[in-house]
Amino acid sequence: MVLAVIFLIVGTIYHIGRAIDEIKEGDIAGLIRISGVISVISPIIFYAWLLDTLPYNHPIKEWIYYHSSFLPLMLILFSMVVLFIVSYYLLKFIFRNTFKREEKRENERSGTQERPIEEYEALKEFKVNEKIFFCAKIYEKWGVVDLNAKILLPCIYHDIVYFENGFLGILKGQVGLAKLNEKTNSVDILLDCMFNEARKVENNENYQVEVKIFDTWHPVRIKQNNNSQIEIFMSDTWYYGSRNDLAIFINNKKEEREIIKNQILEKEKKKQEGLRKKQLEAQIKAEMMEQGIISTDDDTNNFREPIPQDIQDKVWNRDGGKCVKCGSQEKLEFDHIIPFSKGGSNTYRNLQILCEKCNRSKRNNIG
Repeated sequence: MVLAVIFLIVGTIYHIGRAIDEIKEGDIAGLIRISGVISVISPIIFYAWLLDTLPYNHPIKEWIYYHSSFLPLMLILFSMVVLFIVSYYLLKFIFRNTFKREEKRENERSGTQERPIEEYEALKEFKVNEKIFFCAKIYEKWGVVDLNAKILLPCIYHDIVYFENGFLGILKGQVGLAKLNEKTNSVDILLDCMFNEARKVENNENYQVEVKIFDTWHPVRIKQNNNSQIEIFMSDTWYYGSRNDLAIFINNKKEEREIIKNQILEKEKKKQEGLRKKQLEAQIKAEMMEQGIISTDDDTNNFREPIPQDIQDKVWNRDGGKCVKCGSQEKLEFDHIIPFSKGGSNTYRNLQILCEKCNRSKRNNIG
């Protein structure tokens, strides 16, 4: 019981501390956490106090004991739900200014908060048909604003490059393409940030931008009749479509490329397995040749001819049916004095009896 109380107190202190930190940061999880603590701890303390202070024959105690544990448990759960909802909205009202302040800061960091021109960290001015626009920087991020500081492209890009009414936006190492729409005084995003690299092309009438796909540079041009349409030169032809169409097209190309890549890797894997098998086969063959099991690399003559029975009898009688080196009479074998792999034959003079141990130690040597 004491351990349970200590565990409850430590857990409560920990979660309240975490909740305070989260609320300071404007995180709604802090409200949920502290509301959960209140909804769990309060009913437990209240009902424990109630049962401890009431006399034994009190009607409430008798009702609790009479209804076993089901109804009191349901009452506790209902109390928890009500307390959670009430405490959550009450805390949200109390800390409303904190959350508004953090929301404002987040909008400023995200580059969607409009501000006077002079508050931006840096400005790159450019002119389109006598209208002045700016590439504007705030909190180390770039966007596009007009002369009245209206945000045309949120300040979320790590860098922006302007070219002939268009922009190359770099976001987390990926490059996208946007176009200035003079009619609506806005910026249309033509290509999402899906490319590893992009670059301006100088002195070219057909296109002004190239994007890098699969380590290859592809020209991109904007259709003059519709600001939401683009063309990209791939597979020796100009591909025409919207940003969604192009995204699907490029993803299909990526999948096709991935399939081909996997096929090449599978072929290479089989090739390597074949090489390893050949190397292992050559190693085993060399060991067999060294032991005299096979004679040459010629597959038609790999296995030795059997020793005739009359030659075996003569050698056995000559050597006394024992190993000529150690005299052992166990695990005897016929050995070629000049190994079979070195041209030795199955003649009476070229054979001797050795035990298995002596034969293995002799290996492919003469003698």
